[in-house]
Amino acid sequence: MEEKTSKNVQFDLRRREFLKMGLAAGVLAGIPMAFIPKVGRSVAYAEITQALEKIPAETRWAIAAKTLTGVGTGTQKMLFDTVGQDKYKEMMAQFWGEGGKASKQLADALGLVATDARSTAEAVQLVASVSMGPELKFETVKSTAKETVLRIIECPWWNRVKEFGISDDLLSVGSEAWTSNLAKSLNPKVTLTVAAAMCRGDRFCEYVYKLQK
Repeated sequence: MEEKTSKNVQFDLRRREFLKMGLAAGVLAGIPMAFIPKVGRSVAYAEITQALEKIPAETRWAIAAKTLTGVGTGTQKMLFDTVGQDKYKEMMAQFWGEGGKASKQLADALGLVATDARSTAEAVQLVASVSMGPELKFETVKSTAKETVLRIIECPWWNRVKEFGISDDLLSVGSEAWTSNLAKSLNPKVTLTVAAAMCRGDRFCEYVYKLQK
């Protein structure tokens, strides 16, 4: 009985930590409160929809992306604390790897073509930006058909980790799994190497795309 109670307490503490992170994500999103209606039971759905339509698309995109990365980071931290580092890495590699493969559907829907290293890197960059929001900022170091090097100089996931004060490496495995699997799905002849990562102490994340013969 004591062991069961102890586990319940631990779960409750993790749950409260996660909720705090979720609330932080909402605040950090900078939601323009003037646009949000005071919702009561008598307010019709159409009125809420009309109010939301007044928010510029760019702002809605930023809010959605910030909420996604905020809640996602909180969830990953809770999972890390529950299962431990080794199991967490295994789970993230599988989860984000499958996510990378599935993201090819978005690339196809956008009509993106990946014929070489440059176009594959550009396609990954666009899909990542659409999925993760305007906080994600890239810098091109090298751009040729055979080899393209991109740097991420600002990452929303890394921003949330820093804002929440998390010291654990929640990101490196999942980030590499998502990017490499998306690149491979777009063009199996293009390989991806992670040369640097902010979550490992570097000033930026650097991805090297190479077209194999």
